[in-house]
Amino acid sequence: MSKKCWFLVALSLLIVGLSSGDIFAQQKQDTSIVADIDSLEATVDSLLQENNIPGAGIALVHKDSVIWSGGIGYADYEDENPVTVDHLFRVGSVSKTFVAMGIMKLVEEGKLSLNDKVQELVPNIEIKNPWKETDPVRVKHLLEHTAGFDDMHFSEFYNTQHDPNISLEKALSINPKSRVVRWRPGTRYSYSNPGYAVAGHIIEEVTGQPYEDYLRRSILIPLGMRQSSFAYSDSVKETLATGYKGEYDPVEYQHIYLRPAGMLHSSPADMAKFVQLLLNDGSFDGQELIRDSLLNRMENTETTLAAKHGFTKGYGLGITHSEMAGYPNLNHAGGIDGFVAQYMYFPEYELGYVLLLNSSNGFGDIREAITKFLLQNVKKPKPHSIVDVSGEHLDQYEGYYAYCSPRNQLFMPLHVLLDGLTVEVLDDTLHTKGFMESPKSLLSVSKHEFRREDKTMSSAFFMNTEEYGQVMQHDGTFYVKTGSWKKYVYRGAFFGGLGMLATLLLFSLFWIPFEGYRKYSSKHTPFSYQSLFWWPFAALCSIGLLVLGASQLELLTIGERTVEAMAITVSTYLFGISSVGALWTSLRSWQKEIHPAMKIYFSIIAVTLIGFTLFFIYWDWMGLRLWAY
Repeated sequence: MSKKCWFLVALSLLIVGLSSGDIFAQQKQDTSIVADIDSLEATVDSLLQENNIPGAGIALVHKDSVIWSGGIGYADYEDENPVTVDHLFRVGSVSKTFVAMGIMKLVEEGKLSLNDKVQELVPNIEIKNPWKETDPVRVKHLLEHTAGFDDMHFSEFYNTQHDPNISLEKALSINPKSRVVRWRPGTRYSYSNPGYAVAGHIIEEVTGQPYEDYLRRSILIPLGMRQSSFAYSDSVKETLATGYKGEYDPVEYQHIYLRPAGMLHSSPADMAKFVQLLLNDGSFDGQELIRDSLLNRMENTETTLAAKHGFTKGYGLGITHSEMAGYPNLNHAGGIDGFVAQYMYFPEYELGYVLLLNSSNGFGDIREAITKFLLQNVKKPKPHSIVDVSGEHLDQYEGYYAYCSPRNQLFMPLHVLLDGLTVEVLDDTLHTKGFMESPKSLLSVSKHEFRREDKTMSSAFFMNTEEYGQVMQHDGTFYVKTGSWKKYVYRGAFFGGLGMLATLLLFSLFWIPFEGYRKYSSKHTPFSYQSLFWWPFAALCSIGLLVLGASQLELLTIGERTVEAMAITVSTYLFGISSVGALWTSLRSWQKEIHPAMKIYFSIIAVTLIGFTLFFIYWDWMGLRLWAY
């Protein structure tokens, strides 16, 4: 079943699922945890009901054993089929860790290098890179999301037009626009599903076999993950839990084009083995699957500017750093319609877990509850030490930092307006302030590295670069210091313009019925500024058409030429035409016998409409064709 969405936030609705399981045999156990497992089940069950989630699968893992694994709730809500450890669930982007590990195994075998140029490995895949002569896209850039690619475009979302087993080469040819390099490769992190689809195709070119077969033979089978599969087969279908949205609305299974980025089906039992592998530095059941040095490379980033300046925490090769309930960890989450999944491990404590849900609701609450339960007997690590940094040194960081690493370029105007950060020194402490937010303190870990007051790990890093000047990486986002005046100009013009259009809407609500009354009354005297009104009113109607079309979009068909998508395209053109008409009539009004206040008001409205038209043109929103994006 499809999900309606506003087209400007459609990408954020791609979510993933998790599965669930029953208790199974253990080797070594934390008896205090096992003895109290009923409390975890009760907590999770309560959160499931509170958030309308049918079921959850959980595996608590020690490096030497599975401490506990259990299923809570239903794999199929209608039939009340309980979750078991053997139910398969779509784990979405968790697939990326397996693809990255597959690449690293080829590196280990000497068949590939992370520094290899992608275009030389797969010359049949179109990549537009303005810096290709000096800074080609390399394999490591794909895996760290630093190639500069967009995330997938709408026509790459779901495979509703082709064979589910379409070759990766053909799937990647559907829309090469997402593989336009937007900045110098190896500069900044920006999550990109197409990059991992290209990585999967590289595996096929190097090994001469489908990436699904290679990953099954080289990772899944050696780990005993025999239920797990990147392919949607009859056996998968038989044991696959049902995904849900909203209040227990089942979601129909949908195939995707960029399969390496999110096609894995797995179970709590299987994923527990994978977490044990990660906790044991690449070994499982006494057998080395991947060299520990290569796994260590997967756990750290090296290609961003911040990493080159010494800040290696962030997204590595299919594994990312984060902090949960005060505990630093390594993990990957995934998303696809109707499911959400995450594995997380804490190397310092030799513990980890898998969380699988067959709905996207309430994921964060359950994840935090499991983290606190698993680590209840572990002393929380001390935050990174604070060092004294002179006020003079901190002063150099003050200023406005523009958001410069959008996941999708289409949404960049929203980031420009809403997502910049102001950095200032208050009481000898650095603070950041977002749009309509209170200042948040940053404590000095070093002269260049900072952490939030309520966090253990560092999250902000400042650096001076030759190409961009003063730069800040904050929570993985790349910010460039720029003139503070820009935020006032951008926001003032945009929100001031919206305010003017709001007055026009109020004027319309009054004027249309009143003029209708006067027209049909015996005392009919048409307003002399009537012609001034109709073009601006047409522009308002076009905005209404755009909102109507966007509100009726469905995620499953957002990349197709639907009536709703065409309404969005037509509405932007109508808006531009109406804006030009409004400007023309407002200029002519100065030659007419019209009240000066009306001339001034409608001239301002016309200029506002032209401003928004230029905004649409500049950001490529004019004539936006979602099916071609």
